[in-house]
Amino acid sequence: MPMADRNRNRTDIEIASVTRAQAVADELRRMIEEREFPPGAHLRQAQIAKSFGVSTTPVREAFTALAREGMVQQDAHRGVRRLRSVA
Repeated sequence: MPMADRNRNRTDIEIASVTRAQAVADELRRMIEEREFPPGAHLRQAQIAKSFGVSTTPVREAFTALAREGMVQQDAHRGVRRLRSVA
């Protein structure tokens, strides 16, 4: 496979990954805002990935984005949970 084709495929994969992560983040944000997850609820990465039909990578990236926004709290040993108040 020529180098240009390999680079194009790699870029397509990276763009698709970002798109999936953003889509997951958008849906989780909506679910949090509409209180589908109660305050303090643990968000299970594998369960969310399965329900959205994606791998765990975009879910993990979505969790990071939502943590930056103050919607969830990430803890290396306790997982991810919805914060009590959403700004």
